[in-house]
Amino acid sequence: MSENQIDLITTMSPSRLGCAQQCLAKFAFRYVDKLRGATSAALQFGRAFDEAGAAVYAAKMTTGTTLPSSDVQARFAAEWDFAAGAVDDWGEDSRGGLLDSGTRGVALWRDRIAQHVQPVAVQEDLRATVVDPATGEPFQLRGVIDVRGSTISNPAVVADIKTSARVYQPARFAREWQPAAYTLLAGTPTFEYHVVTSAKAPETQVLRAVVSDGDRTAFLRRAAMLRRQIAHAARTGDWLPNRTHVLCSRRYCEHWAACEQRYGGRVPA
Repeated sequence: MSENQIDLITTMSPSRLGCAQQCLAKFAFRYVDKLRGATSAALQFGRAFDEAGAAVYAAKMTTGTTLPSSDVQARFAAEWDFAAGAVDDWGEDSRGGLLDSGTRGVALWRDRIAQHVQPVAVQEDLRATVVDPATGEPFQLRGVIDVRGSTISNPAVVADIKTSARVYQPARFAREWQPAAYTLLAGTPTFEYHVVTSAKAPETQVLRAVVSDGDRTAFLRRAAMLRRQIAHAARTGDWLPNRTHVLCSRRYCEHWAACEQRYGGRVPA
């Protein structure tokens, strides 16, 4: 295996694993060819919300207060002003509409969620050496956790801030990579999604799950399998596009044009 192929699988993260599981061709466009696709409004909206949330939690840590600062809407507006400049594809969204939705949503997040979280770390970049259960080969697991701290009901929790057009369902705990990866890295079993819907009338959700040792073992088994699939594709060049995936569309994949050019056929609208 070449040095470049080894680099592809040296460090795995929830985002890399999720991308490879969704579509190996998308993984290759993103991590092998390093293509920059069209940046969506939804992606930048989420980034602005993450940055505003991180700033609020960082202020709580610095000041030692139990309540978040009152300027969360101004923080989001400033982040959105910067993030919106990078949007290539607005789709059905608008800059002003998402600003309004975001300022309402971040205020709800402050009042319903952030005030109940006492952070000890924000946007924490954690790494650990783990082992492929099948081969015994070690590799690095990496994750950037939005917030780690305590809540009224949990003395130790890791949480991920999410913005979504739809309500989150508990099934996400079973199919997504972050809960097991982040709790393994942080050494605490409780994981929460802190969700704000990006609708005209935003709502908030807190979804909580305790991730067991068995769940984390299963996660490592699946992660190692995907890692071996990536290594095989790197050797053979067989980066198979997954045109049957629900997110294989021109709306949700920033690499749809490159995919059509390389593999033929038509990506659904």
